[in-house]
Amino acid sequence: MLALAEKFEGRTSGAIQKKLERLGVLVVVKQKLQKSKMTTTGPVILDKNLLTHEEALKILCSALYTLRQPGYMFLSKTSGSL
Repeated sequence: MLALAEKFEGRTSGAIQKKLERLGVLVVVKQKLQKSKMTTTGPVILDKNLLTHEEALKILCSALYTLRQPGYMFLSKTSGSL
């Protein structure tokens, strides 16, 4: 708004903003980001047995491959294909 107000001498940025709103122009005002007020009370301890995303996807892929094998009892043609 300030840049437009400088172009139109004698006009304030508020007046320019009001005119743009009346014309139906969406006026976006940049705001400062607020710092988070949340803090942690201690370090986050991860379990050593926790899987990574890659390991979990490998296990899932292996399970799906096994289900698609012919003669596997828990997946039939009537239930849809994978």
